[in-house]
Amino acid sequence: MQALTAIARRLVPIRSAQVCIAFGDWSCQDGLRGNPRAPVQALKKELERRATVLPVDKFRTSKLCSGCHKRLLSARLLTKVKDRETEKTSIVLKKNRNVLCCKNSRCKAHFWNRDVNAARKILELLQCRLSGLGRLAAFKR
Repeated sequence: MQALTAIARRLVPIRSAQVCIAFGDWSCQDGLRGNPRAPVQALKKELERRATVLPVDKFRTSKLCSGCHKRLLSARLLTKVKDRETEKTSIVLKKNRNVLCCKNSRCKAHFWNRDVNAARKILELLQCRLSGLGRLAAFKR
């Protein structure tokens, strides 16, 4: 658990109840395919020793644009693909799960990294919660 303590110290160098961390409700208890489970709850406990940790429902945070709250689509990007039989490399358009595209013409952002977009939304949801506004309508279940 020394590694988790070190991570918590890097994130929150000085203990303070005024530091607020939004902690997503990641529910993948079995871990990701081919990888060991992450010590999510242990990290949460370490962070709670150093700061105020508030749970945040991540519902729709990676599906809606953090700029305009419209639905995001998987972006099609030029990708190198190697044919297994002929060993030839070609460039094709493929959907990319990590890059999302906002089709709203009025939105300032067109492409989003999925994780950056979700982090921005979680921060906005936390700010709304702390200011007493409640959850934004687009992110309610």
